[in-house]
Amino acid sequence: MFSNLNLTNIIGGISKGISLINQAIPVYKQVKPIYSNVKGFINTINTVKKEEIKEQEKNIKQFERPNANFISSKNNSRGSFDLDTLTFFQ
Repeated sequence: MFSNLNLTNIIGGISKGISLINQAIPVYKQVKPIYSNVKGFINTINTVKKEEIKEQEKNIKQFERPNANFISSKNNSRGSFDLDTLTFFQ
């Protein structure tokens, strides 16, 4: 099992490993800022989407009709009516 191990093979393996690490470190240093920027960009987009949803909800609430202003009287001579289901020409 250990017959193939000699000092030359061990040093050759260590050298290949070190050269691989030396190639990977610059790639890591170049990719890390890009990854951080993309992550920040995604967070910014999510924040903008949340603000748009809040603005839409605010606009919808602005146009909602308060129900308390439209209380119909039951003693109407033409019959009772509901403003949400008004029908003309019956």
